[in-house]
Amino acid sequence: MPEMENTKNKPVNVIIPQRYIPFDLGANINNVIEKEMKKYFLSNNYNELEKSQLLNSISFDVRFVVDINYSNLKLYIYSYGIGVFMLEDAAYKMNERYAAEYCESRKKAHKEILEERQNETSKLIEKIIADLRNIVKAQYKNIRKSASPDWESKGLSYVMTVSYIFKKDNKEKKDYNEFSLIDKQNLQIMLQPSIAHMEDMLSVQEYDDTQFDPYNFDVKKIDEPKNWIKSKDCSIYISWAAVVVFLEYLHGNYMTIMEYMEADLQAMWLYTYCQYDNLKSFSSEKSLTSRELKKLKYNFQKKYNEFTSNKDSSLTIYMTEIRKELIRTSGIDKEKQNYIDYIDFCIDEAESIEMEKQQKYSVLNEIFLFIIAFLQIAPLLYKAMIGGLENLHIVPIIVMILVAIFAIAIIIRKK
Repeated sequence: MPEMENTKNKPVNVIIPQRYIPFDLGANINNVIEKEMKKYFLSNNYNELEKSQLLNSISFDVRFVVDINYSNLKLYIYSYGIGVFMLEDAAYKMNERYAAEYCESRKKAHKEILEERQNETSKLIEKIIADLRNIVKAQYKNIRKSASPDWESKGLSYVMTVSYIFKKDNKEKKDYNEFSLIDKQNLQIMLQPSIAHMEDMLSVQEYDDTQFDPYNFDVKKIDEPKNWIKSKDCSIYISWAAVVVFLEYLHGNYMTIMEYMEADLQAMWLYTYCQYDNLKSFSSEKSLTSRELKKLKYNFQKKYNEFTSNKDSSLTIYMTEIRKELIRTSGIDKEKQNYIDYIDFCIDEAESIEMEKQQKYSVLNEIFLFIIAFLQIAPLLYKAMIGGLENLHIVPIIVMILVAIFAIAIIIRKK
């Protein structure tokens, strides 16, 4: 496997992976929680970063950003209770056929973060998440189940990597149709890891053909990927599985733009997924009223619509187009629709149960009112039947009881 190395100067023939690690804090972040979190970060010598106008334009919901470790590890905290770590990992030194091996290294990095957690960075991330969740728990009686270390991958769900490629010929060759055959194959593999049997859920060893060559495919039979920016020093390619950025310079404006967009997207993606997952768990344990469910749906749709809307007209056209493509390929719309469909089902079910209860209570109310009315006229009725109230007789009493029973039966049968 190619060597991994740290690169601080202008990089050459390396890939710099940025890992995005979203996690649920369990509840909305109010002013009290934000204050306690900032005290926690200050006590650990983690510096809060000033929010730029660009970040505010891309995301209305980011509360604050913290530099954990010299910009290699940052943390974004969002108002709806989601945090996103951005980990800039060690640079990956490329050879000519780099994509398949890079995808394998990406899988291993994701596994380390989600499952193994043996290196210092993974352990630090795990500790910070636990500490922040404890701060939220101190303010809320009930938090979402997805904010638990027992949820999915030890309290996490997934890791998303954006790959920045720095090559000697980046300046001369920006668009896909200018790439050499091997570079086209490399890009296709990175955008579609299944070509090389490098999906996160599988590995080459799990396929029958151990002699499989990941580069034995015809690029002409695969759709040509679109370059989402026309710039002399940057090109951006986006798929459901990956975001690949060819750059000439390290830590420039394009990396900042992509970081803000990706952090914002992953925060909303996990929030949407957690809303759906938590509602399924919650509805199986406790019944919510249709009013409560409608409020949940309204609040979510309001937040989601704010996320997908054009937040700031000052954003350039290419930023807006890139953001739309990131959202489209992420599949978040499908997750949103799953949640909306499920909550609509829950609303219908709750309304049906409430209607049955209302009918039941309506019957009881009518019976109760009839009994009150009957008791009021019973003395007069009894008197009319026997000609006076001095002496009680069993037959009239039985007749009145039968009349009452008959009336109640009519009320029930009507319902």
